[in-house]
Amino acid sequence: MTPRQAPVRAADDPSDGSVRTCVGCGRRDAAPALLSLWMSAGVVVCGLSRGRATGRGAHVHPRPRCLEDAARRGLARSMRREVRVRPEELRRRALEAARTCAADALARAAGGGALEKSGSGLHVVASDAGPPSPEVARAIGAGRAVCLGTREELGSLLGVDAADWVVVTSGAQATRLCRAAAVTTALAGSEVT
Repeated sequence: MTPRQAPVRAADDPSDGSVRTCVGCGRRDAAPALLSLWMSAGVVVCGLSRGRATGRGAHVHPRPRCLEDAARRGLARSMRREVRVRPEELRRRALEAARTCAADALARAAGGGALEKSGSGLHVVASDAGPPSPEVARAIGAGRAVCLGTREELGSLLGVDAADWVVVTSGAQATRLCRAAAVTTALAGSEVT
């Protein structure tokens, strides 16, 4: 009798929990590259992670075209029910989810003592901060910096009037901030019709 071999899984097999299919374009991608969508009280909810939500859900790339296609047909098909959401509303909810995630990540970093004015870590820089300091320029060159809103927007996330930049030393919160910044960058200024 020969021992049974475990089935060989393809690298992009969604059953391993790391790959999902976008309901907009139909392409498979790593779960962190997609937004999570689910229904709550008949309303489509959008988040950078699904958390503890239960029931049917869907995933979509944070791109204007994918959001359009998801709103028009992909969500209803995935949720197996009628879903009424305009593409521009889905875009607004995605940007709101990114802002919520960024605010939470910064709050957790601050609460855990992982927010600094300088040093090594992820540099979160305002888009209108002006010429970068040598430290920020090095962080940008090393890929350890993200742009997250204007001085006033970054300041509001930090609970002050305005901020040029801040350093996040928590790896987990830096990862969440990178995701939020990627969504914001992908959708900022985009038109979804």
